[in-house]
Formats: sequence, structure tokens, C-alpha cells
Amino acid sequence: MIFLALLLQSTSCTTYGNMTNCQTQGGLNLPPPVMQTDSGGLDGDALQSLAANVRTKKARGRQKKVGKLIAAGDCQGAVAYALDKGDLPLADYARSYCAR
Repeated sequence: MIFLALLLQSTSCTTYGNMTNCQTQGGLNLPPPVMQTDSGGLDGDALQSLAANVRTKKARGRQKKVGKLIAAGDCQGAVAYALDKGDLPLADYARSYCAR
């Protein structure tokens, strides 16, 4: 019986920006439609900011690792690590610091 009632109902949804309104007609006596918002998403600026924060955090981690290698006397390891991570300015810094 419930299956038949579900077959006889129809739902239509309308989206305006990030708001979606769905209405169900016929079938079972269901509660009124609920307005749904999608405000949990990130816009382009927020994504760019998040990506910049991640890049900055990773760069600090690489700098810390290179600093520890230099402090331990492993200049070649510090340069190799920076180059392996693709951080050419950090590799140049390690080379110039170790050349002192």
C-alpha cells in the first residue's frame, strides 16, 4: 500500500542560488517541504585562501627540516631534501648558508 502511495506522489524542486525548495504532492500525507540551504560550501576566494594556508604550512615544514639537517651538519642532505621537494629557493639558501 505504501509503495502505491509513493508511486502516486510527485516531487518538484526549484533552486535559486544556493537555496533549494522541494514540494511533494499526492501520495502520503507528508510534512511540509523543508527549505534547504547549502551554506557549508566554500566559494572561490575561500578555497584560494585555504590552499595558500596549506602551501605556507608545508613550506614552513620544509624550512624546519632543512634547518635541522644543516644544524646536524648534513648540508648535502639539506640541499638534496629541498631539491627533492621542488623548493629551489630553499635549496639555494641551504647551499649559500653551508658555503659560509
